[in-house]
Amino acid sequence: MKKRFHFFVTLPILMVLGSTLFFLFLPYLFDLYLFPRLMAELPFTEKELSLSRLSPWKIRGTLTLADEDRPTLSVPRFELLYTPSSLIQGKIAGLLLDSASLQVEMQGRHPVIRGLPSDNSSDMQADKTSSFLLPLAVETIILKNCSITFHRDLQKPINILVGGRFSLGFLEQPEHKKLLSTLSGQIQVGGDLSLGGEFGFKSVDNGYKVHLNLQAPDISQLAHLSPEFQNVQLTGGLSLSGQANFNHLNNQITSYEATVKFPRFRFRKNDLIFENISADKPVTLQSSGNLKKAQYALTNIVLVEPEETTLDLKGELEIFKRTFNGLGQLFLARTNTTAKINYQGTYDESRTEISYQLAGNAFTIEDTLSINSFTADGKVEVQGSTVTATLNSRIPEIALKKNNTRLVNLSLHLPFQYPPLRTDAAGSLRIEKIHYQGVNSGKLRAKLLPSAEGMAFTTLLTSPFVPDLQLACKGSAQLTSDITVNCHFPETRFDSSTFPDFLKLPDELSFNGKLAAVGELQIKDKVPAGKLTVDYRDGTLTHGENELSDINLGVVFPHLPLLQSSRGQLCTIGSLNLGKVKLSDARIRFRIENDQAISLEKIRLSWCGGKVETGGFSLSREMKELETTLYCDRLGFTELLGQFGIDQTEGQGSLNGRLPIHISRQGLVFDDGFLFSTPGNSGIVRFNDTKQLRQGIPDINKSAYLDYSMKALGNFSYNWTKLSFNSQKDDLLITMQLDGKPAEPLPFGYKNGQIIPSNRGPGLQHPIRLDVNFRLPLQDLFQYGKNIQSIMENM
Repeated sequence: MKKRFHFFVTLPILMVLGSTLFFLFLPYLFDLYLFPRLMAELPFTEKELSLSRLSPWKIRGTLTLADEDRPTLSVPRFELLYTPSSLIQGKIAGLLLDSASLQVEMQGRHPVIRGLPSDNSSDMQADKTSSFLLPLAVETIILKNCSITFHRDLQKPINILVGGRFSLGFLEQPEHKKLLSTLSGQIQVGGDLSLGGEFGFKSVDNGYKVHLNLQAPDISQLAHLSPEFQNVQLTGGLSLSGQANFNHLNNQITSYEATVKFPRFRFRKNDLIFENISADKPVTLQSSGNLKKAQYALTNIVLVEPEETTLDLKGELEIFKRTFNGLGQLFLARTNTTAKINYQGTYDESRTEISYQLAGNAFTIEDTLSINSFTADGKVEVQGSTVTATLNSRIPEIALKKNNTRLVNLSLHLPFQYPPLRTDAAGSLRIEKIHYQGVNSGKLRAKLLPSAEGMAFTTLLTSPFVPDLQLACKGSAQLTSDITVNCHFPETRFDSSTFPDFLKLPDELSFNGKLAAVGELQIKDKVPAGKLTVDYRDGTLTHGENELSDINLGVVFPHLPLLQSSRGQLCTIGSLNLGKVKLSDARIRFRIENDQAISLEKIRLSWCGGKVETGGFSLSREMKELETTLYCDRLGFTELLGQFGIDQTEGQGSLNGRLPIHISRQGLVFDDGFLFSTPGNSGIVRFNDTKQLRQGIPDINKSAYLDYSMKALGNFSYNWTKLSFNSQKDDLLITMQLDGKPAEPLPFGYKNGQIIPSNRGPGLQHPIRLDVNFRLPLQDLFQYGKNIQSIMENM
């Protein structure tokens, strides 16, 4: 009896002791014998699975997989929670993965777990067919402080932290296997990518229906994950929701729907800025389809800079064929118009090619610019981070309303590459006709050359009005918005008779000559500055019967766009024929103040063998009359009389003085001008037409004295003379005062104190003083007619 009692007491103790020893030594036995066999087929050079604790309710251990000393998977602690009864049913209550890290290598754009063959290998394809059949059912999976690292060639790795809790459901299958039927749970992702939300799926006929709902409050981290986003500012958040049907028999997605929304979105690279319209109109990307064909739509994205444009796209993607197509609509805020775009393309792992066609409606900008309906087409190629594109555009007409200008038949070919690695691609711009004021005024050719900094260009403008005119320009437009332009046209002969009607000149005015110009303009930090030099040579200006010839001038505008020349610009005129008045060798110093006024700083010219100068004065469109004074120095006496219509006069002597004049629409007025001979410098003058003089001498009762005076003027030695100039209505009144005596004795004598004709004696040289008046029509004298009025009305 005692032996039996001792047996029953000892047996449980031995069983407990045996079980304890069994569970203590079981991890060691698994590590030594079982796990190496189970892991022998795994394609890793280092494989270690170790249990640190084993009980009827929990297994704790570590797992390490590596490939050639490079870690693949490291699980410092995992736990399996269960009960003996659940194990009998093939269930595990929970799986905890703590601080697990997985290493993934990017092969092209596809992630591959380090040490495993790619998804395209036959072994992987075979394994996928049973990937959801498991020997045990795990009811709960907990991820704690786990990480996934994506390794990229020559780039910084991407490290993602993962945490979450998932509930799983299984269906019984033959051979005591479990088919995963449901999964749901919460996931949180941090590190280089932050997002969180719900994820799950459930089984349906021959597959699963997957659903997810994720949010990323800050997408700025995405700009650091790819070299394509270098120098990119990316801000905002996103939400991702969708569902998909998955066939577990062939491991393929049979259909899916997904929507990504960016309620706050801003993308900026240099001056290129995209953002959403408003918070209630987020940028939205929708996609649906399957692995063969997918449909997509992108809405509410706005290009803010350089020109506000709203973009909507929708299209179709054929995945196996690697082709896509679509339709788009562009809305331009400035013009309140839309343009439609149609595109097709192909893609592979390294390149995307797109062909597009664009059609836009006619539009007007602020009642100043209108553009007819236009078309464009071209190609876009994306290879890595480089975008290469071409644009071919045709615009029938652009109208500039303010100055009545129409640009007819524009064609543009523009190559584009970003980043700009090539500089050999050239574009072109052609404008077949430039209509101004309804007249074909020219055509333009331009060559466009992309550069690393922006766009260089050369242009050539020709005009039918000046057949030999070729205005050539070259310059560049930088990505920084800085612009540089240099223009010139070589010396070209022109004639105003070929000018169109819109270049209205005063009546009977014409001119010709040779014209040349050189200019430059820079716009830096949105501030323009430039210089323009214009040369006019061998010019002739004709106005009625008046003519200016041998005109030469140069004008420098040093501070464009300010239309003001430098001081002291010089204009020379070889000869000035103003009716009967002849001048020469004019030198005019001037300054152009603006497009409305010019300052004449100093005028000097030759007249009748002497010099004439004026002080400074201004001319402007608003002025009604001009006042100035001609300062005369050593003008030839007889030559001056001849130009003023007192003909057949010869002799010596010069005159000095001043001639104040007024010029208005009514004509030319002399205001109390005078010229006088130099004191102490007498001379001889001969008036061969004394009949003209007799008409200008006031009545003299003594006819013998008048005869003596007329004969004396035929060869007169004067002591001094003075000419006075005044206007009376339309006439010029010249009063000539002469003081002197006959150069030789005349056949006259005295009788009773009176001068009488006499041939007796030595003759008479009696001193005389004469006042002679000449009344001359100003219009006939200067031949201006109505020309002054016409000129001033057209200033």
